[in-house]
Amino acid sequence: MYDDSWVSAATILALAVLSAVAGAVIGCAITIAASNTSVDLLKILIPSVLGFVGVVAGVTVQIIVHRTKANVDLYKPRAAVLDKARAAAQLATLGDKIDPLALQDISSARKEAALLFGRKVSDYLGETEKRMFRLGMLRSRMGKTEPSDPKWNQIYDDQDAALDWLHDVSNRLAQMTKHQMNFSMV
Repeated sequence: MYDDSWVSAATILALAVLSAVAGAVIGCAITIAASNTSVDLLKILIPSVLGFVGVVAGVTVQIIVHRTKANVDLYKPRAAVLDKARAAAQLATLGDKIDPLALQDISSARKEAALLFGRKVSDYLGETEKRMFRLGMLRSRMGKTEPSDPKWNQIYDDQDAALDWLHDVSNRLAQMTKHQMNFSMV
């Protein structure tokens, strides 16, 4: 998943901080060894501290730029996956049968979501795919069952629960992916 890129950025920041601190300490040690005056110490310490602050600021800006660019680059593929999943769920709620294209689209969206969003969204789309398939089975059973049959009410309730799930897919996906679909990563 692409969102783990902060680890490499944090590593770069840690190395920059350590090198700046090491440079400041070595500079101070050399100055103290060369002379015992505090003026000479300040001549080395002030540029070392300013260099440290500059390195930290530069690395921080690079991290922010990297995250923002990654978010912008991934926005269109992520939006396409979400649109595909929403359309498949909506298509499944229409008609008497589940369109095989809807099942194919939700399966494809689930696989792409694993890379673009991570396991949580992919697992949710997998569950949505199962419920779409179950809805198709329930619709088939309901068409073969008479309303006077005691199983009819259970089939109807199960079908209603599956429809409720599918009607809420868009809202749940929006909530689950709001961080990845947001441009302000700062």
